[in-house]
Amino acid sequence: MNHWKAVPRFLLGGGLLFLLWWLLSSGSNLLVRSAVGLVATTAVLSLYRRFGLSIDIPSNALFRPWLWIKFFLYLLWKIGLATAETCYLILRRDLDQKIVIYESRLKSQTGLLLLLNSITLTPTSVAILHENNLVYVHHLSLKDKEDYDSMVEIVDRVFERPLAALLDRGE
Repeated sequence: MNHWKAVPRFLLGGGLLFLLWWLLSSGSNLLVRSAVGLVATTAVLSLYRRFGLSIDIPSNALFRPWLWIKFFLYLLWKIGLATAETCYLILRRDLDQKIVIYESRLKSQTGLLLLLNSITLTPTSVAILHENNLVYVHHLSLKDKEDYDSMVEIVDRVFERPLAALLDRGE
């Protein structure tokens, strides 16, 4: 039985483009590096196939490089600020941990993955579960209802809206 027939052509093409980019950026075309790149690319594609994963980024999102750059630069900035805040909270021993339940409107599985990873990368919070449209986030410093509401608004404004703008299919 040939398993490769079920792999979409764009996924194989994407894998080959990834391999080509890897070869060009490594600065060397040694056979060993080429073989490692081919094996790594094949492994990633096999895992996608094995676990039934899909890349559901709409094609028009690929032509928005400035939005992607803006999102990831903003994310890095927020990670830096959150790291400083986490250090401050730990040194002050002023931790008041709560679970925030956030209702996501993202339809894309890739968008949800990026949302969960973005939340987790900010040190004061960890996305611990996604169930239906609900995202459960463990946060270190929520004292009252206003802090809770503020956290929900921050997740929406900082993470979900930019991802929705990137991954909007025009629906």
